[in-house]
Amino acid sequence: MRSHLRVMTVALAVVITGLAYAPAPAALYIDDDIAKAVKSIADAISSGKTATKDAEALAKKNELMDVMAAFKAKDKGGLGAGAGTVGKIDGIESTIQVMAKKELDKATVKKSAADWVKMADVSRAIAEVAGFYDNKIKDVKTNKPEPKKWKGYNDEMKKYSEDLAKAAKAEDSAGVFKAAKALNDACINCHGDFR
Repeated sequence: MRSHLRVMTVALAVVITGLAYAPAPAALYIDDDIAKAVKSIADAISSGKTATKDAEALAKKNELMDVMAAFKAKDKGGLGAGAGTVGKIDGIESTIQVMAKKELDKATVKKSAADWVKMADVSRAIAEVAGFYDNKIKDVKTNKPEPKKWKGYNDEMKKYSEDLAKAAKAEDSAGVFKAAKALNDACINCHGDFR
């Protein structure tokens, strides 16, 4: 009986310890209203219009984590990267990560270009929204907002998303690789400082 009690106590301690160190849950699925708003902002950006007011309104009503859920694959609750993605990868974030590893062949770039332009426009739209969280998200090192640093990362996300859209439109495999790598690095660096 004592050994059974010890096993149960140890098991309970393991579960409690695991819960204490478990990461905060991410948004599971992008809300339909958020998805529509992100797509609308992306469409405006794609057609050369500004969507600052729409981005600000979306930021005021939602948590950044919920907006960033758009980067997930469709089957994981995100917007997905389109039909012409690399292999079976569907998430925007995971597609960018694959594109950042090596220059893809010209046939893949040609086949995927239209989807990648849309994907880059969504990334640019999310960057537009993320700019309004500069005084909300805390730097992990200082435990306070760092608006100047946030703006720097946000500007990089906007620029490299635009670069990716331009390279994809031109079906420029070297340009796609360079822009995807820069965008992925910017994301990694930002998430290293802000979570």
